[in-house]
Amino acid sequence: MRILFLIESLSSGGAERQLVNLMNGLVSKGHKVYCITWVNKHHYSKCDIPGVLWFQLERNYKFDIKFFLFVRSLIKKSEISIIQGFLDTGSLFALISSFGLKNVKVFASERSALRNLNFFAKFYKPLVHKLVFKTIVNSDAGKSYLESLCGKKIKIELVRNCFDCKLFYLPSESEKIELRKKYNIGQSTRVFLNVARIVPLKRQFEIVTAFINVSQNDDSILILIGLSNDVYLNKIQKYIIANNFSDRIRILEPERRIQDFYKLADVFVLYSSYEGSPNVLVEAILSGLFVVSSKCGDSEFYLGLTEGNELISQETKFGLELAFKKILKYDQAFLYTSGHENRLLLTSRIDLSVDEMVKNYERIYSD
Repeated sequence: MRILFLIESLSSGGAERQLVNLMNGLVSKGHKVYCITWVNKHHYSKCDIPGVLWFQLERNYKFDIKFFLFVRSLIKKSEISIIQGFLDTGSLFALISSFGLKNVKVFASERSALRNLNFFAKFYKPLVHKLVFKTIVNSDAGKSYLESLCGKKIKIELVRNCFDCKLFYLPSESEKIELRKKYNIGQSTRVFLNVARIVPLKRQFEIVTAFINVSQNDDSILILIGLSNDVYLNKIQKYIIANNFSDRIRILEPERRIQDFYKLADVFVLYSSYEGSPNVLVEAILSGLFVVSSKCGDSEFYLGLTEGNELISQETKFGLELAFKKILKYDQAFLYTSGHENRLLLTSRIDLSVDEMVKNYERIYSD
């Protein structure tokens, strides 16, 4: 098959990580894969997708006719038969670019769950999902959201995300020791980790508040990793400074070896208002971390395949603080053992491999 993917950029988000895995998996199966992006804010480079023909286009405005003419020309010249849009804009552009072309199947994607839409998105989003051949979702939450938005007659396929177990694995004790030395973290320090865009819907302010309230006298630190909304980040930083916690809360931008932080941490915290499929939660379990999560998206599904992790309701005002207090009473050996057991449980109960995801996409594309 000849397959074209459209996505705004290959940034550091979960959807982008999944697309990179998918494209490399399809290439390994002998398919010809193309990718078009139009915002030059990339976390990945061509060496991360060596078999993919990647075009970075420029746009003068949102619906630049030259952009769509290039995409149509590429579809015709390369005899592309499958077009997949990733995220909302990618799905819309995939549909527009291929309008009227014969023997071309267009697929949309939905990577999120219930959320507010602006006026324009409220108009085009349901229309896109009704007009494409099928929409591929990665979570039960995403499927329910689309059905509530577009009705139950639209064609939806659920394909759960895959994960690179070569990157996210159980670290040895010696590896954990070396990583903590590298990042200047004490061996006995309890490390809480959150990996997500630092924006209001990910609720890092609430995580910071709960951490400060319960860990005044503990040997623990909190690490937040993610690209930020500057206004929201400023609010968080002011609160940290006001409470004299600057030496115990670190805020970092994503880096290429983000898996190092999973390996040196003890506890992973997810407290989003909503998610689709929370990739970071699964990456944390695969890395042997104890997990605290709000009931968002498919977090309940994944934690239901493990034992002992903390699943809390956002409606419970002090739920996060209570979970933190409970965890601070556990010793590191208990957290380490629990995390390792949960990785084994998860991987024995569900196939999270790239091969499994690629097989599902091949089946859907060939339908």
